[in-house]
Order: sequence, then C-alpha cells, then structure tokens
Amino acid sequence: MEPQRKKQLRENFKNRHPDMGVLAITCTATGDSYLFISKDAATGFNRHTFQLGAGMHPNKALQALWNQYGEAAFTLEPAGLIEYDDPTQDQTEKLEALLEACLTENPRAKRL
Repeated sequence: MEPQRKKQLRENFKNRHPDMGVLAITCTATGDSYLFISKDAATGFNRHTFQLGAGMHPNKALQALWNQYGEAAFTLEPAGLIEYDDPTQDQTEKLEALLEACLTENPRAKRL
C-alpha cells in the first residue's frame, strides 16, 4: 500500500465520529438489563456478544443468563447516546453522567 494512502486511512480513522453512549444488554426473559459505557457503540456490542458466545464474559450473572436463555432472548440497544463535535475530546464525564441517569431511570438495570 502506498505511504500516502496509509496516511490518509490513519487520518480518516482518527477523525471518525462513532456513536458514543450508554448501551444496554437486556434479557427479555427476566427483564434484567446490564448497562455499560461505550465510546464506539458497534464495537462495544461486538465485544460483549463475542465474550458471551464464547462463555468467557467477566460478568458471571450475565453469562449465566446467556447460557440459560440463549442469544435469542437478549436485546442489544443504546440506552442513550451523547452528542459531541470533536472526536478527539474526552467525553468521559458526559458518559458517566448519562450512565448514572440511565441506572436511576431503570431500577432493574445493573452496571456492567
């Protein structure tokens, strides 16, 4: 690959604008919901579904539900997304505040 093309791809990656927010993994059979912060929604869901499917998720309660009810009994959806302009600026404070608001709003939700 040409050096100029590599440089352009790196620059495009650094300036991408992924969805950031609080994501929820919810067991439809029990109503239990697990919330987590993600700075890139697509990769956040991929990581957790891979770990759950492989039987190696660090949250044992979530893993047990996954094992008992299977992937079809779960929904993966954003609980809330934040708006931001600068992808290089740290959004941690906004994300933490949104997570706390989502946990307060849903009494069955747990922090993942």
